[in-house]
Amino acid sequence: MDFWLRQKINITRAVMILVFWMFANFGFELYKLTFVSMENRSLLWPDFILRHAVAGGLAGIVGGLFLVYFNAYFFRKASYQAALVATGVVYCIGFACIWTIASRLPRPDYPLKFLDGLFSVSNLDVFLFWGGLVFCTAFLLQMGDKFGPGVLFQFILGKYHRPRQVFKIFMFLDMKNSTSIAETLGHKKYFQLLGTCFSDITTPVIACQGEIYQYVGDGIVLAWNMEKGLKNQNCIRCFFDIQHRFERNADRYKTRFGLVPGFRAGLHCGEVTAGEIGQIKRDIIYSGDVLNTTARIQDQCKVINEQVLVSGLLVKKILPCNGYKFLPKGDTRLRGKHESVSLFAVTPLG
Repeated sequence: MDFWLRQKINITRAVMILVFWMFANFGFELYKLTFVSMENRSLLWPDFILRHAVAGGLAGIVGGLFLVYFNAYFFRKASYQAALVATGVVYCIGFACIWTIASRLPRPDYPLKFLDGLFSVSNLDVFLFWGGLVFCTAFLLQMGDKFGPGVLFQFILGKYHRPRQVFKIFMFLDMKNSTSIAETLGHKKYFQLLGTCFSDITTPVIACQGEIYQYVGDGIVLAWNMEKGLKNQNCIRCFFDIQHRFERNADRYKTRFGLVPGFRAGLHCGEVTAGEIGQIKRDIIYSGDVLNTTARIQDQCKVINEQVLVSGLLVKKILPCNGYKFLPKGDTRLRGKHESVSLFAVTPLG
């Protein structure tokens, strides 16, 4: 499932690049036709549109797929500088090869004249335009990995420039016995363990349509829109998918770290304020009592020795539920809270 999930994400990105490059190429050529080139103004609009739709489409298919997979398999864990420099070098080499091949090809009398435009790659402005487009696309791919799926576009569109009220489901996920593990492994080995854990957690989160809101020390805060989180019990299923993933990779963890990490989770839902915050460093944050309560629910897991606890409010929204059994743990006065919260432990059926 991991392989096909990665392919789905990569293909989606490649399609977005294809559409973006087609419109960008069309706009660039339209600018040249309007303000620069005089000799092509007699070109019929259908031929002009078809020529540059094909040129942009071919470039988008080849370049988009290459950039996405180049970034995913070679530079996802590298620095931004290394990824961008390597992309620029590969682009220059690729353009030089295309220019060499195209300059030596014969110019037959095509029935469709627009195809001849596909060989016009020797102009400096074309080289600079496509170079800038490739560089910007590679940068956006890197930034997309930094901010997480969809977050970068929220910044660009200014979706949360003004605070807004949203309903969210949150999961606070925390590693068991993290203090003793850190003492045993040492800070460098422990950091490697966290990196490996967080990498393994990512796939179940994406598969369950969640988002990684924050990394907090040795824990993660996950979030869902209400509709996505309740669909197929995604918010609950995510925890057990994560647990299953660690069980499946137990031998790898024992070999590298001498242990298999485990996690506890607390889940709650409600209305929060979402918006951009900060001046020299901006971020989209969620603010509200819901997050404090979720953190306290996660703390309670250790007190009553449960792996996952869910608030009664969220359980009401999830039920009826297939595949999971909710065991009531009574009303609990959480640390720092004045009102009691009903809690439920969760176990999978079958």
